[in-house]
Amino acid sequence: MDSNILNYAKDLLSGNFTDAVAGKLGESPESVKKAVSAIIPTIFGGIAHKVANEPSFLSTVVSEAKNIFTNHSLSDLSGFITADKKNAESTQSGSFVYDLFGGKLHGILEKIAGFAGLKNEHVRKLFDTAEIGVLGSIGKHVTEEGGSEASVSSFLSDHKAAFLSAIPASLGFGSLLSGVHDVQQPAPHTAAAHSDAHYHDSHPKDLSKGDNRFFIPLILTIIILGLIIWLFRGCWGNEKVHDHVIGSHQDTTTATISTPAADATVGTLDTVTGNYIYNTGDLTTIALPNGTKIESVGVNSTENKLFKFLNDANAQVDTVDKTKGWISFDRLYFKTSSSELTDESKKQLNNISLILKAFPNAAIKLGGYTDNSGNAESNLKLSTERAKIAQSALIADGITADRVAAEGYGQEHPIATNETAEGKAQNRRIDLRVTKK
Repeated sequence: MDSNILNYAKDLLSGNFTDAVAGKLGESPESVKKAVSAIIPTIFGGIAHKVANEPSFLSTVVSEAKNIFTNHSLSDLSGFITADKKNAESTQSGSFVYDLFGGKLHGILEKIAGFAGLKNEHVRKLFDTAEIGVLGSIGKHVTEEGGSEASVSSFLSDHKAAFLSAIPASLGFGSLLSGVHDVQQPAPHTAAAHSDAHYHDSHPKDLSKGDNRFFIPLILTIIILGLIIWLFRGCWGNEKVHDHVIGSHQDTTTATISTPAADATVGTLDTVTGNYIYNTGDLTTIALPNGTKIESVGVNSTENKLFKFLNDANAQVDTVDKTKGWISFDRLYFKTSSSELTDESKKQLNNISLILKAFPNAAIKLGGYTDNSGNAESNLKLSTERAKIAQSALIADGITADRVAAEGYGQEHPIATNETAEGKAQNRRIDLRVTKK
C-alpha cells in the first residue's frame, strides 16, 4: 500500500503540472521536468533522513500531510507557483522545507538550479510546491488508505536507499540523506556554496609528503585573506547597522522614533529551528522607575534599547521621518509553520510589558516581517498574524489596546540579504518602535 505514496506524488507533479508551471515561470518544460525529477526524491529523502534521526518529527510530517490533503489543496498544484492560490499552504510549506533542510537549503536550491538550468527563485517555488505534493501524497495514504504513522515510517525507511539512488549523482546530495560524507567533485567556489557544504577532492593529497608548491602559496593566501577580512570587518559591520536603523518602513501611523545607531549585534543561525540566535552582549539589570527590576538581559537586548529611549528625557519621538527607530526583537520566535509563540518569546514580551507599565504614557507599534520565500500575499498574511499575536500577548499582560498597534509588512523591508539562510532568518522577525512617549 505504501508504494502508492510515491506514485501519487509523481502523478501530482508531472504531466500537466510541469507544462503549466513552465508557462507560469517562463521556463522550458524540459528544464522544469528535470528539476522536478531531482526535487521529488530529495524531499522524500530529506524527510526519511530527518525522521530516522529525530523520530518525533514523524508526527509533524503526518499532521502537516493530513492538513494539506484534507484542505483539498492538490487539485491544481501549479497555482501555488503564482498568486492563484490565496491560502497559507505555500507559506507553511516553505517553513516546513526550511525546517527539513535548515542551513543546507540554499546550497540544495543552488545546485538544482544549475543542474536544471533554472533561476534560483524559480527552483525555490518549485521546491515549496513539490513539498505540498509530497506531503499531500502522504496525507492521502493516511486519510483515505488506512495508513498510520507506523506505515509512513516503514515507507520512509524502506525506500530511503531508493530516494538516494533516484537523485542525480552529479548533485552530490548523498551526505544529506545517508549521514555520511560522500566523495564529491569540487563545486564552483561561491560564498553561498562554501557556507552550505564542504566539497572534497576525490583524491586528496597528503601535504605532509611534500607538495610545497601547493601548500606554501595556500598558507600565504589564507593569511592575506584573513588580514583583509580583519581590516574591513568594521566597515561591513557599520554598513549593516546603518541599513537596519535607518530602514525603509513606510507605515500608516504618524510617529516614529529617532535614535542613534546601536552597537552591532552579531549572532549565528540555529540550523535545527531555523532561528537567528543573537548575541546581545554582557548581561545587565534594568532598574525601572517604578521599582521593578528586569534581570539578566543583554546590554544590546530589545528590552535595554527600549528602556534607554524611554528613560532618556532628551530622546524625542520623530513625527516626520517614518523610517527611523525600529528595534528588532532578539528573542521573539514562533513555532515552525505557525503563529504560536515559543516560551522564550513569551518571556521577552513580558519584559516589554513591564517596561511599558513603568512608562504609562508610552505607546508602541509592532511590525511583522517574513523572508522572501513563498507567495508574497501569504507572507503578508502570516506577518500580520504574528504581529497581532505579539500584540495580544502584551495586552494579556495588562497593556491597554490603545497603547499597542500591530501591522504586517510581509517580505518588505528586509534587514539582511535573502540570498543566505542566515539572512532569511534575520528577516523573519518582529520589530517595535515607540509612537508616543
